[in-house]
Amino acid sequence: MPMNVSFDSSLWREPKGKAGRPQWVYWAFRCDGCLYTIPALYYFEQGLVFDVLQPLSERELNLFYQKYQRYDGEGDPLPSALEHQIEQESPVRRLSLQNICVDGLVCTDFSSSASARTPWNQEALAEWREAYADCLQQQFFACQRFCLPYKHRSPQENIGSLALTVREREVFYPLSASFSLEAGLRQKKLIKWQYPFTGEELTFTFQHPVQEEAMLNHAPLYIASAVYTCTPAPPQKIRLAFDSSFQEEGCMEAGSIGMIGCCNGLTAIFCADSLSEKPDGQLVYAKPSRRRNESPRFQLTGVFVQARGNQTFRLGDHISSSAR
Repeated sequence: MPMNVSFDSSLWREPKGKAGRPQWVYWAFRCDGCLYTIPALYYFEQGLVFDVLQPLSERELNLFYQKYQRYDGEGDPLPSALEHQIEQESPVRRLSLQNICVDGLVCTDFSSSASARTPWNQEALAEWREAYADCLQQQFFACQRFCLPYKHRSPQENIGSLALTVREREVFYPLSASFSLEAGLRQKKLIKWQYPFTGEELTFTFQHPVQEEAMLNHAPLYIASAVYTCTPAPPQKIRLAFDSSFQEEGCMEAGSIGMIGCCNGLTAIFCADSLSEKPDGQLVYAKPSRRRNESPRFQLTGVFVQARGNQTFRLGDHISSSAR
């Protein structure tokens, strides 16, 4: 039985407006060992909506919950390394799409939301369980809804092809190290790490520290960055994870910002162009501070190693993928 689907990626809002015209496709594919199914496509004048279902093992869900339930509902933020570990071990594997291609037209301005029906949340997605009963053998499952604006053809015509390009997959390896680099000084910090696949020793060199001033909640916030290089070059692409989170004292919400890993958010605005002569390497960030003269602390939490490149899955193929 088709669902009453509106042109919206939200799994929680009540449907509004004209319902989409369904086309049942029952398209199944595997990515990183997980099975995904798209039961139907819903057509609108504005574009396309579809759900991606992932069946979940009750045993795997219970084992995962037993391992990490003590962290459920904690008020304080989890250490970033633990967050990465939990995300990596979770049975729920959401698809991170780089683009969606409809009839040869590549689209990147789509939106999505996600939810899961689990032993501890059995009321979730009841309507989906009934509507997609034909392709849901397990009681528990995860669902992502994608909403794709496009005006490529009439909503009364079915599309000829659909392709999903999934972003590259990374594996997180914990590596705990904390060090200081004073801005303006010619300092270096060397950290050695054994590459897990070959056993080769890599050396991360951190240097060229710079400190910038930003404003947060009408008060200055000092953000230090450094540049790192890796020798020898690793066989696969890697990315260092740094805990650059900031928690305002006495404020659990408005003063809290997170900058874990690479150059984005607040740090990108104030640090990306701070070097007049940018040396070779990648930027990493220390924990921000309210104190101008406080020695910045860089807290390395781990290394992300590329496990595979982008993959493209095409509608109509049994399990067709091509690495990019």
